[in-house]
Amino acid sequence: MRNLILKMASKSQVSKEKIKKSLACNRGEGFMGGAVGIIIVVVVGALIMGGIYTLFKSVIMPNVDSSVKDLFNYKG
Repeated sequence: MRNLILKMASKSQVSKEKIKKSLACNRGEGFMGGAVGIIIVVVVGALIMGGIYTLFKSVIMPNVDSSVKDLFNYKG
């Protein structure tokens, strides 16, 4: 795979040194940034749904509510 990328780089305007440097970098900043972003979105979404639920004092999504209740009342 690395050779293929370097072969493609020879045809483009990007220097081989820059691509080698990028391939050698293994810090993982992109992966962690994405994971933290997803966690933040989930937490903020849960807070918004909790706020809406307490604001209206009723079930917002009845299908989900019944599904969750069925999961916890399982008598296998």
